[in-house]
Amino acid sequence: TIIQDLEWHFHGALLLLTFGFGYLMNAHVRVDIFRDALSRKAQAWFELFALVVMAIPFLGFMIYYSWIFVAISYEQGEGSESMTGIPWRYVIKAFMLIGFTVALMAVLATLARLVVYLFGPPDEKEAAHRDLVVFAHEDPASRALEEAHAATERAVHDARLARREVTRNDRNGGGR
Repeated sequence: TIIQDLEWHFHGALLLLTFGFGYLMNAHVRVDIFRDALSRKAQAWFELFALVVMAIPFLGFMIYYSWIFVAISYEQGEGSESMTGIPWRYVIKAFMLIGFTVALMAVLATLARLVVYLFGPPDEKEAAHRDLVVFAHEDPASRALEEAHAATERAVHDARLARREVTRNDRNGGGR
C-alpha cells in the first residue's frame, strides 16, 4: 500500500510541477481556430490579454486556495486513509502550491517577453520574439507536427480512395 500511495503521489507531483514548463514550451492544449488567422502582433496582444485577464487571476486564486488546503491538511495531521499508507499528506498537497506557483512564474516570464515584444526597442523586440513560443506557426516542433498530421490525413484519404476503387472493381466483376 505504501508503494501504491507513493506512486499516486509521485504522479500527482509530476503533473503539477510540469504545468509551468508545458506553458513555456507551448506544449499545452491551445485552441488556435481564431488566433491562427491573426497577425503576429495581434496574437501577442491576444496572449497578453488572456494572461492578464484569465491566467494570472486563475493562478492567484489557485495559489491562495492551495495554501489553505495545505494548511488545513497540516493542522489536521492528515495522512493516507489506508493503515499502511503514507503519513504527512500535506507534503504531497504542497505540490499543488508549488506547481501553481511555477505556472505563475512561467506566465509572468511570458508576460514580460510579450511586453518587450509589443513595446520594447527594435533589437529587444527581436530577442523577445525569438524567446516567445506563443506563435505556434513559427515553432519548429509545431510545424513538424502539423506536417506529419497533414501527411497522415493525405495517407488516410488515399487509402479510402483505394478502398473505394477496389470495392467498385469488385462490384463490376473484378474490373472486366
